[in-house]
Amino acid sequence: MAIPTGRPFNDGLPHVDEGSALFSSDNGQRPRREAYHGQPRELREDDIEAQAKMIKRLREKYHDECKLLTKDYVLVWEYFDAYDIHFHSFPYLYGLLQRIVAENEAQYRAWAPLVEDFIKRWLANCQKAFEVMETGHCIEDLFVPEDFEMYGRAFLLDARVQLHLLKARQTGR
Repeated sequence: MAIPTGRPFNDGLPHVDEGSALFSSDNGQRPRREAYHGQPRELREDDIEAQAKMIKRLREKYHDECKLLTKDYVLVWEYFDAYDIHFHSFPYLYGLLQRIVAENEAQYRAWAPLVEDFIKRWLANCQKAFEVMETGHCIEDLFVPEDFEMYGRAFLLDARVQLHLLKARQTGR
């Protein structure tokens, strides 16, 4: 896997100091940090195990944001600030984001037909809710308790993501 490195600053694309650093800034609740000036963290127990632990923490805290990670859009600086990029290393964080993408794709492939069927039924019964649905809409407002019992929260979060993507395609946003 080729890992993207630096680019010239005049290429018009965002750079480390321009990214939103979603995870590092706690979803914009705190400012991005400057680069870590100590020795980068290179010694880890096991990179795969360390990534798995970090992914678990990120999924617990930023479930929806992690679910939206796709291979079409993975820029390290959109999720991590300069401090984390230097401390953990760019290749490590890039690999971590790629692993989240791969997990999302595997889960989606397994659930896709079920989610698609659920969405078709939901749209047939809840068209008005779909029309007023906005990004970040609480799943408890979209689905009934019986849906949670039958499908579970993770499935319904996937359904909501797919509903948002469908709405974005329809509205052009």
